[in-house]
Amino acid sequence: MRPRAVGDCGRGGRLASQAQTNLTPTGRSSRTYQVVLGDYNLAETEGTEQVIPINNDDIFVHPDWNSECVACGNDIALIKLSSSAELGDRVQPACLPPAGDILTHDTPCYITGWGRLSTGGELPDILQQALLPVVDYEHCSQRTWWGSTVKETMVCAGGDIRSGCNGDSGGPLNCPAEDGTWQVHGVTSFGSSLGCNTLRKPTVFTRISAFIDWIEELGKLRLHRKTNNLSGAKKQPRQHPQPPAESRTFLLQFLMETKGYPETQRNREVPNDEMR
Repeated sequence: MRPRAVGDCGRGGRLASQAQTNLTPTGRSSRTYQVVLGDYNLAETEGTEQVIPINNDDIFVHPDWNSECVACGNDIALIKLSSSAELGDRVQPACLPPAGDILTHDTPCYITGWGRLSTGGELPDILQQALLPVVDYEHCSQRTWWGSTVKETMVCAGGDIRSGCNGDSGGPLNCPAEDGTWQVHGVTSFGSSLGCNTLRKPTVFTRISAFIDWIEELGKLRLHRKTNNLSGAKKQPRQHPQPPAESRTFLLQFLMETKGYPETQRNREVPNDEMR
């Protein structure tokens, strides 16, 4: 199914949703990357894709992320696009939730991605979407569920009927807001090594609302550096039309920083996005 549309966020912070973004390596040795916006069918060129290169110094991994301990949390990074995206029917910025916002139990949220359709199953070419009701921390942290593996900076959703699977890592958990917009509340982090639809092992996401301060501080830092670099320089004519300033500042992409990269995850099992 196609990703749900998102409307105006009503606030300054915005970021591109992984539901409409595909990050692929363009060189294995140098590990250079490009972002593909507006992709839906990976097997076809539909004419709506926007390919934007990523500068190596524009990938910002959270300073407390530990690739040897995904359960320690901080499984989040930001990517700054090297050029502005063209917004339209297939590419829209997604909304950030308020800082500290906690989803209630059974909140209807949606995961999207190109991950496996079942444990050890096929990888789809078409973007998939599934309803994953939120499992609150009180339930998810119980000993017979995820126990102490789950932290308060995480969100649990789904369960034994529908869940994320290998290849969905880094994708969004989109949830409806009271004003009718959709907010990215989670970044797919890990699931159970026992299987993708294991009882009492919901998919675990990084909780975006726990990192709003870091996201906004990073955005301000980048804007400050850009301003300093331009000071005293000769003003150049604008070459291309730009989206609104608030979109340019926060048109950033969440991804999961793992030992494997998104394209690698599509081709083999990645051990550190699975836990018991």
